[in-house]
Amino acid sequence: MGAVSTGLGELPSVNLLEYTEDGVRLVCDSQRWYPQPTVVWRLRHGGDVSRQPVTTSEQNAKSFFSVKSIVEVTAHSGSDYQCLITGADAKQSVSTDFHVPDEFFPRTSKWMGGFVVIFLAVVASLVGLGLLNRWLQRHIRDLEKRPTSSEYQRLQMKQEALKKELGRIRILPTAGMDRIRNAAVAVTLDPNTAHPMLQVSPDLVTVRCVKGRAITSVDGGVSEPILSVMGKPPLRDEEGITSGRCYWVVEVGSNSEWDLGVASNDAEKRARTTLRPEGGIWSIGCHQKVFRVNDANSKRISIHPATQEKIQMIGVYVDYGEGKVLFCDDSTGSHLHSFSDWTFKVGLLPFFNVSASGNALTICPVVHVA
Repeated sequence: MGAVSTGLGELPSVNLLEYTEDGVRLVCDSQRWYPQPTVVWRLRHGGDVSRQPVTTSEQNAKSFFSVKSIVEVTAHSGSDYQCLITGADAKQSVSTDFHVPDEFFPRTSKWMGGFVVIFLAVVASLVGLGLLNRWLQRHIRDLEKRPTSSEYQRLQMKQEALKKELGRIRILPTAGMDRIRNAAVAVTLDPNTAHPMLQVSPDLVTVRCVKGRAITSVDGGVSEPILSVMGKPPLRDEEGITSGRCYWVVEVGSNSEWDLGVASNDAEKRARTTLRPEGGIWSIGCHQKVFRVNDANSKRISIHPATQEKIQMIGVYVDYGEGKVLFCDDSTGSHLHSFSDWTFKVGLLPFFNVSASGNALTICPVVHVA
């Protein structure tokens, strides 16, 4: 490092101030100048530095100026620099040379750059392989869950059978159910018509068997319906229902043996032996967990087993003038069966036939669904 003095002012002092992202900053200081000098940074072998320096000056009490100039240099701009300070008359100047060793400049080795590129490529490949493997594993699990050809055919047949079974269940229109429920009456049990082995609750809405024998089926009908009791519609005489419309709901619960419907008021006098319309009884029943129509054919009511287990509220609707007795699931509005186009000549009474197992039947208030 060398210096040449040609006039007033101290030799500039050049030092490394700090490191930057691209290189280093150099600072040049000099004092005792008058008037204010100019500072120029130059490459020692000729030419100005590429970046604009920042120069400041201060004047002390004796009117002398001190100057400071900071410049940022990089490895690309060279390593040998000169700070030249010239007086105002351009006749006086001093300079100081400064060499910046290569070690002062931050450098990234070529092999390190290549390593970083290769490393990132390997990481990306591993991530891609991991995602591909995860997708393949999920795809394999999906394939394992898919049914085979024979299993698929069985599932299709089961689905078609279910659709066919469910297609037989007809949901009554909301307006129709509203009209039916609007005909609700408060039916009670008539203890005077109950079999001695039946027990009727004090509020006259529940009946159960305390002892007796089971109901058996003979020739598609229910024989010896001895465990029965009649009901009484309100504000009716002993003739029973002789006009208009009536609707009531019976909770069967877990009772698997029952018959519900209406009976002509002279059915007892006929000494009936079967539950059939010809004998004056229009009813449906559940025996051995199978819903059936109590008529000459003892037709099975098509209900899916899963649906049948949920049926616990049986609605009975009578339109005397239309000659119709309709049965439905009051909870869902599902139609179970209808006796239609009959000509009733005598009064009708609500009919209840219970199981010898002791399970109860209970008349419930009709709930009007909004």
